Amino acid sequence: MNPNILNISPYNAEREDLPIKLDIMENPHNLPQKIKNKIKKKIDKISFNRYPSPSALALREKLETYTGVSKEVILVGNGSDELILYILLACGGFKKKVIFPTPTFPMYEIIGKIAGCETIGIPLKPDFELNCEGIIKEGKKNSIIFIAYPNNPTGNCFEIEAILKIIKETESIVVIDEAYFEFSKKTFVDILSQYDRLAIIRTFSKGFGLAGIRCGYIMANPQFIDCLKLVKPPYNLNTLTQEIALICLKERDIINGFIEKIIKEREWLYLNLSKIKGIIAYRSLANFILFKTKNPQSLYSSLLKEGILIKKVDDYLRVSIGKHKENKAFIRAVEANLKIY
Repeated sequence: MNPNILNISPYNAEREDLPIKLDIMENPHNLPQKIKNKIKKKIDKISFNRYPSPSALALREKLETYTGVSKEVILVGNGSDELILYILLACGGFKKKVIFPTPTFPMYEIIGKIAGCETIGIPLKPDFELNCEGIIKEGKKNSIIFIAYPNNPTGNCFEIEAILKIIKETESIVVIDEAYFEFSKKTFVDILSQYDRLAIIRTFSKGFGLAGIRCGYIMANPQFIDCLKLVKPPYNLNTLTQEIALICLKERDIINGFIEKIIKEREWLYLNLSKIKGIIAYRSLANFILFKTKNPQSLYSSLLKEGILIKKVDDYLRVSIGKHKENKAFIRAVEANLKIY
């Protein structure tokens, strides 16, 4: 057995089958019938006996229009997890440091260990901002630095100046994870061409509501992308995933309507959660809200009994933005349970 994986705690993706699932930042809206019908028509035309496009050219061309970044510096994969693995396989390795703020998306650490890297978490400041000096000190050289923007689970976008300082004052690769870009509307795409060591990853799982098809993409300079191609399998993204992502990019008006609904619900949920005595809620630019209460485990367990699944993150709780009916049920349950405790 590979000794690098012996001390890994695998990411537990199992979940209870409850009526209201607000735990893993899924988009609560399934694709509308109009888009499903287009997918069905496309399925009839697919030659399933043929391998998928190895470069996903049609999808990358549409992503070029969507992002404003040349298709030549876009590479697609099975969600951001696979892209993170490509980065670490191509640029990481033994004694390479993988640095990230904590708390954050746990896969940076897990995949870093799988790839044989040294993983180092730098705790956030009390206001959830980056410990810029700590990251720069550890990541001066021979490192890969991951920064989620907005961050999971805190929901905030770190100060731009802090991220630029990290890019400028280290010689390391800096990967900005914009998984929640569609909700924050904030991006580093405009400066991507200015820094050879900068990469941006995104996913279709959140804003586009396509968690079930596993599709993500990375944008970087040409040399970086060429390096990733050395470790990417030739047919990594299946035909069906490519076609569904392509259709949803063409139907952005419909998708954007769902995104705006989620943003509106996020503000409603934050305001109503903040009104509850005993709750401290934190503003978010993603599709979830982090909050704190005196006894998080008791509240978490009580919500489970009522069929509502959220996420416990250390001493905090995190709730994904659901449909309005689900959000109202969550607020009512929190209010009722906090009266008991």
